[in-house]
Amino acid sequence: MTNPLNFDRLKQFEKTATVPDDVKTWPSREPQTEGQFTIRARLDVIERFRNICKNDRRTYGAMLEILINEFDKRKQNE
Repeated sequence: MTNPLNFDRLKQFEKTATVPDDVKTWPSREPQTEGQFTIRARLDVIERFRNICKNDRRTYGAMLEILINEFDKRKQNE
């Protein structure tokens, strides 16, 4: 038979685990350099993109950067 959960011990943990409101935390020293977002597209387009990344052994982010750079070059040559 298992022991019943002791809620009093859980309340003690909550008291020790919380940070008081008057305590300021240090900001991160490193600037945020990565993020993420969702793109809606037809499934065949998503599959093509995934295959391009897989065949070229690149991350989605790296391939996106390549495509954006190529787009920018073409726009400059117009």
